[in-house]
Amino acid sequence: MLTVGEATAGNAVMVKPQGALTSTPQITPLADADITMDLEKLIRVQRAPECARYVSAKPIAIVELSQATPQLNLALRGARGILVKPEHEFTFWSECRPTGDEWAKITKTDRGWPAGRYEVYAASSNRADHAQHVAIALSDPNNITPAEAAATKQREEEAEKARRPKPHFVAVMDRFPDITAADSFNLEKVKDVIEKSTTDMWYSVGDCPHASSYFPVPAETGPDPDMIGVEDQIGTDAHPYAEVWTAAGELRLGVRTQKLAPSTPVLVWEENIKEGFVIVVTPDGGRYRIFGTPYSGGVHEFRCGTNPMLVAGVHAPFPAPLQAVVVSSREILALEQLGSLPAGLSKKIETARAAGSTCTDALWKHKFEARDNANVVANITASTRANRRQQILADYSAAIPGSCASAKKAFDTAFEKAIDANKKRRLELYQAVSPKLEQLAH
Repeated sequence: MLTVGEATAGNAVMVKPQGALTSTPQITPLADADITMDLEKLIRVQRAPECARYVSAKPIAIVELSQATPQLNLALRGARGILVKPEHEFTFWSECRPTGDEWAKITKTDRGWPAGRYEVYAASSNRADHAQHVAIALSDPNNITPAEAAATKQREEEAEKARRPKPHFVAVMDRFPDITAADSFNLEKVKDVIEKSTTDMWYSVGDCPHASSYFPVPAETGPDPDMIGVEDQIGTDAHPYAEVWTAAGELRLGVRTQKLAPSTPVLVWEENIKEGFVIVVTPDGGRYRIFGTPYSGGVHEFRCGTNPMLVAGVHAPFPAPLQAVVVSSREILALEQLGSLPAGLSKKIETARAAGSTCTDALWKHKFEARDNANVVANITASTRANRRQQILADYSAAIPGSCASAKKAFDTAFEKAIDANKKRRLELYQAVSPKLEQLAH
């Protein structure tokens, strides 16, 4: 702590640090002072420092150090500069107040801080400056106590938090800390959240073009054999998928674009501010990811131009439920593992897929392999060889549906049974929470 004595005969306040100084400045208020004296009247110099051409007529404080202090920050508030002079000596040190700072600071000298008295003057580059709201501060920047370290860390964390982009939405995981990201896959948990949700947690899909991707299970790494691409010509709006043969003779699922319709009510389950997306859950348990539009500084905005992607509140009439229903074999397996679908559905799909590949392999071997091999060794031009190769492949693709129809039928049946089972459980959820939804809309 600082011991502040009575003013000296020259009206300077005696400041004595007792005990060890720490990184927290110990501040002593001082009297205002007029800065009117040429520095040369105090100390003969060849050239006065920029911020100490003029000083207060007398010291405004005298700092008394009872022992040498290796590290000392001595700062003055209220003046453009500070000048410090050991008592009865002609040596001095001065510093300007940095732009935007309240304090002019001397952090070290050419000989440290030996024991003794130091006269402190308010200084300026201008004559007749008036120092006001004056105070002196002493600290040791290298002596950081545990309490100071904890306080500094807390300030840094609060400053970092203040710099972060703010959430755009009232998210389920923020409102209910006991709810996890994994709970968004559990329809019983979704039902519980909907029942205890409040109006401010609900949003409606806005009328602007954006992609809302259906994610019924946790994200998987690696390619999904049934989600190779979106094909808007496949299926119908009512039946937005079809089981198809690839050019290589493999069975997979073809999927239509599945976007959420405007006015669809949603809960924002979580908002990933860093990566700029939200996970939303619909009243039928559909789980979707919506990416915001990136703007400067890595900030994402959930709008298309001036149109918001999500609008606050629930707005009737609602679009029909089950807007996205297609699940891949891998997703069906994950739902089985979560206990959401009966076990064995994905196995039937993969068994039928394997049977399809076995059938197409046999078809190629028995009817097209010899023809393809003959084309490779034929004495023909490269362009003719390429054209024949294309025709062989086209004939092979045309022969697959008739030759391997039973495998595809088993594949179709297995997929539709799994998708229908998933639709059934989601529709049951929607019917259960519909009264709550109607209540929120009024």
